[in-house]
Amino acid sequence: SVVDGLMFQGTITARVHAECSRCLMPLHRDWSVDVCAFFAQVESKGGARSNNSKFNRSNGDNDDLEDADIWDEGDDSGNVYPLVGGGDFADIEALIRDTMVSELPLKPLCEPDCKGLCSQCGENLNEHPDHHHDITDIRFAALEGLKQKLENSQNRG
Repeated sequence: SVVDGLMFQGTITARVHAECSRCLMPLHRDWSVDVCAFFAQVESKGGARSNNSKFNRSNGDNDDLEDADIWDEGDDSGNVYPLVGGGDFADIEALIRDTMVSELPLKPLCEPDCKGLCSQCGENLNEHPDHHHDITDIRFAALEGLKQKLENSQNRG
């Protein structure tokens, strides 16, 4: 606790359900993120410290929003949040959401060396590592046929 608010430091752990971006297998992992945030007292126009009712989800009325100043302390780090309930409570929902969303990978992987899916047939290459296709370039198909004829004639002779 500090004079103008509350300092929060901890670790957030959440169960994440996603899909591997390479092989499309479901992922179910616990994801942990260290956080440090400051919950500040918000001052109203009269200079008295109060809560900003738009962050207080315990009551449904938003009448005080017209009287509330825009709360911006010039902190670009994004880790300052208002105290709610007259400064008695720290609503950590926004902190959890902001932290978890920014720390999750954009392309989650089941394993760091995931091989993904075969681009020809969609076979999972992690389950079938020897899977491959003999791809013949149609531009060289006639030459491939000529090669086969030459090899066959050499084998006979």
